[in-house]
Amino acid sequence: ATDSAMDVEIHNENHNNNNNPPEHKKSLCQLFFCSRARTWSCTFVASASYGLMVYFMAAVPLAMTDQEGFSFSESSLVVQIHMVTMFAPSFVTGYLYRWIGGPVVLIVSGACLFLIGSALVNDRSMIGFTLSQAFTGLAWNLCFLSATTGLKSSLIMSAEEEKHQECNNDKDMCIPVEEDDHASIIINKNTNDNATRVESMNDVFVFTTSGICMILAAPSLASLGWTNMQFMGYALSVLMLLSVTVSEMLDNNRTTTRQADNEPSR
Repeated sequence: ATDSAMDVEIHNENHNNNNNPPEHKKSLCQLFFCSRARTWSCTFVASASYGLMVYFMAAVPLAMTDQEGFSFSESSLVVQIHMVTMFAPSFVTGYLYRWIGGPVVLIVSGACLFLIGSALVNDRSMIGFTLSQAFTGLAWNLCFLSATTGLKSSLIMSAEEEKHQECNNDKDMCIPVEEDDHASIIINKNTNDNATRVESMNDVFVFTTSGICMILAAPSLASLGWTNMQFMGYALSVLMLLSVTVSEMLDNNRTTTRQADNEPSR
């Protein structure tokens, strides 16, 4: 009886060891650049949109009062409208993300920011300042929330791709998640651990960029002027559009290649 109990225990231990997916500890470089391209693209968009918003918001009161002669109350109104457009759309941003997808939201908001900002770059009236800052706040909301949400979903998709790859490489090690609760727990734990590390580094990039842009806002206004500041800022929105477009092309090509590689084995 003792030998039988020991045999059962050894069998269960071997079964668990074979079924448990390995816990891979990836470096941040691997998580950002060796997984899906959307991971680094979302971090770049989140950092760039936050930096762009701070860059303009810190300089616009000085540009209006010192360079254009507006009153303090008028510049305060522009900043207030800017802040309303930063946070008010949050009630619908999540629905837009689920409805048309994060990449589409990022591309549309970045394109609108560039087109409207370029059209108003030489308009130094009260309406011009108000509209440019309102759309800057709106673009920040759409870009920042979509980017941070897309960052987490990108890591989940990367974990699922790795799981499928392990199944294709070794059928015996492939245990369906719905059939093995312990495997599901480990997969979710690894995904959450990686997500926490990437999101922490994402916050470092975002707030470091915003701090640098805040410091550079006043010197840039004094040396370049408000018009040239806007040219520099809206040029950054072009880089945001390019990063989103390129990352989606790379991820789609990666998915297509992986499906083509797995097709003969089916």
